[in-house]
Amino acid sequence: MQRIELEVAKRDTARNPKALRREGRAPGICYGVGGGPIAVEFDEHEFSRLGLGSSGAHILRFKSAEKGLQGTIALVRDLCRRYEVRELLALIIR
Repeated sequence: MQRIELEVAKRDTARNPKALRREGRAPGICYGVGGGPIAVEFDEHEFSRLGLGSSGAHILRFKSAEKGLQGTIALVRDLCRRYEVRELLALIIR
């Protein structure tokens, strides 16, 4: 099991995820961090470069300017993809 640092930021949920993806960012949802679910966004290219799209369990440490997210340890639970275009749709983290 790998332990990897990923830079994340809180995501504005009023913003359309398609617009986010056009900018090379991907949406995610993080459950169990200080209460309710937190919508996050991250760089999709960095995510792929770190090998997080591969199978297997990955433990992440968040790097963030947000005080509530900085240093948070998370386990990647699920990836939602559109395989016909190899596009990452969303990341689900626990």
